[in-house]
Amino acid sequence: MGPLLLLCRLADGQKPVISKLYGTQLYVRSKLEQSATTGGPGSIEAKILQVFLQRWDEMQSDIVQATYMLEPLFVDTSKTSAACTIKLWALAHRVLQIDDDNEWTNLHNVMVEQLSKFQDKGRGLQHMSSPAAWVNLHEKCALTWWLSWGIEVPELQKLAIKIVPLMVGSGPAERTWKDVGNVLTKNRNRLGVATCLDLVYVRMFLRRELKLITDQELEQFKEWETELLRQASFYAGDPDPDSGEDRPTRIFNDTFEAWEQNAADGTRARAGGRAPRRVRPLGDVRTDKRSQFRLQEKYKGLYLVDKDPSDDNGYYGGGGDPLPRAEWEHRKIIGLVWQQRKGWRVETKLCHNLTGPSENYIIEPNLITMIKESGRNRSIRFRSEM
Repeated sequence: MGPLLLLCRLADGQKPVISKLYGTQLYVRSKLEQSATTGGPGSIEAKILQVFLQRWDEMQSDIVQATYMLEPLFVDTSKTSAACTIKLWALAHRVLQIDDDNEWTNLHNVMVEQLSKFQDKGRGLQHMSSPAAWVNLHEKCALTWWLSWGIEVPELQKLAIKIVPLMVGSGPAERTWKDVGNVLTKNRNRLGVATCLDLVYVRMFLRRELKLITDQELEQFKEWETELLRQASFYAGDPDPDSGEDRPTRIFNDTFEAWEQNAADGTRARAGGRAPRRVRPLGDVRTDKRSQFRLQEKYKGLYLVDKDPSDDNGYYGGGGDPLPRAEWEHRKIIGLVWQQRKGWRVETKLCHNLTGPSENYIIEPNLITMIKESGRNRSIRFRSEM
């Protein structure tokens, strides 16, 4: 029930998260399906999934699917969803209120081209293609992102600004009735509607001015929200789980490439097994966003199996034997993390406990071996096997 409850809390909040809702729903559905498979027919997990699927169609409103196409956090998966793309253009036609068919056709063609650039992460654009635009997206509001990075696609930016700030449900409006009740008392029963609304507005303004409600509470995501969105961004399943279509296979270069060492810690491997030679300071490595983004693209979302977690047997590099199968650690690569005086590492979590503590692995040939030996990379095609 955990992911489902967090999804309900996210939807019931007062932050503009409507563009993040559909991608999170897909992730929660995958978690519930996984739990139901583990529990088996007739289990409580299977019953929860059944109720969830009965309400699935109700949760997929046009606005939820349309804004999903404009969410930077899910740009890698949303671009393959034809159904959501259709909903986006249908909603855009209504929101922009363009009656002339020729005018709409011309604008639609422009926005289609701009959407393609957005889905390609700004390739060909100077501003949007910056690696800084595509990091820590699980901590950013989509409206803030479009205001900061969407200037090179003005027509699409205008549409995004109109629809991504919308609230998911009526929860924030219902909470306002508490303030209305405090203003419109039995001693003020002749108070006009306009005056009442003005007083409610002033009350909220004063609460923010006096820091009774902070900007962080209203605008920034809480820790549990960023963790939920972070996990949802790793879900690389079919954007339309009911379509029955196979999703494209990810191709992974299963060799330790020449550029990786320099990108990870600023060193370069040397022949004859000698110690690597440093080619640039670690400070330059950390500020090289393009190399960091390239490492993210290669490793993020992959699984690995560590057959000697404690390294007592020296299985990796020492020629020893692996531990018994029951002691292997199956992990998922969450992303990159910076370690002082060492450089970039891949951050991993145990597959059966993605909310638990992280462990960082060195980016080296042994990491490639662990990834190749993991049977969980079902949608991965290794380049050497092509």
